[in-house]
Amino acid sequence: MSVDHVHNWCFQQWKPLLTCSGDVLGRITRVVVSPLLAIATLTTEILIAFRWTFHYCFYSRKERLKREYEILRAQDEPINLEHFTVAIDHPDRNRYHGIFPNEPTRVKLDNDEYFNANWVLGEKAIACQAPLPTEFEQFWNMVFQKKVKAIITLTNPVENGIVKCTDYWSSCKKTSQVFSKFENEIIKHRELQVRGKKIDHFHLENWPDFGVVNPKTLAKLVKKVSKIKGDGPILVHCSAGIGRTGTFLAAYEAFHTKSWNVFRIAKALRNPYSGRVGMIHNDKQYTLIHDTVRELLT
Repeated sequence: MSVDHVHNWCFQQWKPLLTCSGDVLGRITRVVVSPLLAIATLTTEILIAFRWTFHYCFYSRKERLKREYEILRAQDEPINLEHFTVAIDHPDRNRYHGIFPNEPTRVKLDNDEYFNANWVLGEKAIACQAPLPTEFEQFWNMVFQKKVKAIITLTNPVENGIVKCTDYWSSCKKTSQVFSKFENEIIKHRELQVRGKKIDHFHLENWPDFGVVNPKTLAKLVKKVSKIKGDGPILVHCSAGIGRTGTFLAAYEAFHTKSWNVFRIAKALRNPYSGRVGMIHNDKQYTLIHDTVRELLT
């Protein structure tokens, strides 16, 4: 993000209390403080604006993004157990204990079928866990009921000797093409034939759980997925459907909206009323989003 982007972002936080003027190039040259600022109560939002402005001015980029992620987590909506009542009733259908789909955005299937998945980005995407061996039917039911136009897999079937995802695509008729390779990071694009229909499947291999990949690789995947035509949502999963999945979706949304405001996108993805609880595991993945957005928008 350029210095101009940072300055403009900081001023946007104070816009209700400031009057700004600029030159013909759009650069801010003069700021007049509203009298309201002198009597304003230091609300949470104002304190956050102070803190963020300080971070942008005095911390290194690495430290700033780490602190931004801490603020992101601190602003998470309180967890209400009522959000997970349906998920808790299906303990054998959740890959990981404690990683459940929050009820406000849970993907609901016909005949009350259950699958660990949430609508995100205003129903432009589905974020879900990797299907268990006993869930292939429910998984494909979801794909076709919701008219999914592409599936994005962000995990290897086995990582460090631990099963992360059952290979559900090998049994499908398909054509396969490797279109990107950076060191050991490989992106494969398959056209699967399931139940007489074709669906695009993208697989980014060797992205470690809780870890990161090269931002150039992730940017290529975002661009490739974005070229798929159709009105339906994309479906994204890693193993649990929160860390790598949230990282990809934040970069994907930033690319589509041409937005540098990664914080706002990530906050919406983590919100139980608009996203999936727990999205984006750590500050390294949060930094990867920023690095990928830089690749996509510059």
